[in-house]
Amino acid sequence: MKAVLSSLLVMFNLTVATLAFSHSDHHHPPKKPVTEDVAKKNAQESVNMLIKTKKIENSWTKSQFVSLEKKRFGSSEEWVATYLNKAIKDTAKQKLFIFMRLSGEFLAANYTGK
Repeated sequence: MKAVLSSLLVMFNLTVATLAFSHSDHHHPPKKPVTEDVAKKNAQESVNMLIKTKKIENSWTKSQFVSLEKKRFGSSEEWVATYLNKAIKDTAKQKLFIFMRLSGEFLAANYTGK
């Protein structure tokens, strides 16, 4: 019985401590936008990560960088890097689009650019 009460008391204290440290006005300031050079470097690192995790074929290691631009999607703006891989037989999948936050973090990748 003592063990059960002690366990309940510990769980109660942990819950109260968690609630005490959480607050609704806690926020992180937005990160600063990266330069075009940093965005291009991050895009290449994203391609490498997708290859390493086997999300895309290994032939993307020899892909050609095509472009980097800022695009608006709804109310937000993102970096979009485009790569071309002519080794891919399916022409609809020869272009790879890498989407990143303006602060350089990888968001997504696809073959449509949308």
